[in-house]
Amino acid sequence: MIPRPARTAVSLCAVLAGIASVASAAASVPTDQCIDSNNRAQSFRRQGHFTEARAELLTCAHPSCPRLVKSDCARRLDELDRAQPTVVFDVKDADGSDVASVRVTIDGRPLADRISGTAWQVDPGEHVFGFEVSGRPTVTKSFVLKEGEKGRRERIVLVPSPGSVSAPPLATTRVPQVESPATPGAATGRVLGLVLGATGIAGIGLGAAFGALAISANAAQKRDCQSAVSCASHLQALADHSDFESDGTVSTIAFIAGGALATTGAVFFFASPKTRLQDGVSGWRVSPRFSSGGAGLTLAGRF
Repeated sequence: MIPRPARTAVSLCAVLAGIASVASAAASVPTDQCIDSNNRAQSFRRQGHFTEARAELLTCAHPSCPRLVKSDCARRLDELDRAQPTVVFDVKDADGSDVASVRVTIDGRPLADRISGTAWQVDPGEHVFGFEVSGRPTVTKSFVLKEGEKGRRERIVLVPSPGSVSAPPLATTRVPQVESPATPGAATGRVLGLVLGATGIAGIGLGAAFGALAISANAAQKRDCQSAVSCASHLQALADHSDFESDGTVSTIAFIAGGALATTGAVFFFASPKTRLQDGVSGWRVSPRFSSGGAGLTLAGRF
């Protein structure tokens, strides 16, 4: 097992400045607040107020809450996810075209300012939905959503304004696309994408390594202290538990940071236009090279 000072040094290198917001989200929740949130969540769940119950369960499922409370809230949150109904609205105008700029209300309360195409989580029961578009009459629909009903699709057709006449569709002219020569910044974008991608992969590998350490510490804890009445080494079990939590936290942060960096690198790499060295144009060209013996970068230039 890697000594604690070595693990601490590696974790500090893995936590980049760009993920400070992730670390700040790990603020602790007081124990009494964890317990109160669990009780309130159960009450909201019985009353059918799934949205309020979800907010309370997210609080008491925080990693800083006591283990029994955290485990119970996580289980209840999973059950709530399966039970809470979802609905998707397909809003069309009179011609059958999609309309996205729609203000949606539920029981008179704002729900969304646009139709995003994603499913909305709502409480079970009867609800009145309103669909408002500037210059058109408001369309009101009533639906009864059932517990456990997922991905219900409803088609909403907007009514034209009184006295409005639909104009004939405008003829469209296809404009030929002219490929512009690559700019000097294209190579920079691809190199930056490779660097970010490699850093992200390293972060993911670091997360996997600390995840393995966390699993090992958890197994050691169970060996040292098999149960509350049979505990051969209580102090060592506490130390193993501390290692398990710290290694698990570092693993999670490294996975998040590595995934974000790898994704950003891929966007930079594939979004940047390929560079081409033309006659009379000076600059650098960077391109990946793959072979049976490995991979690398090819750097070429003309001045």
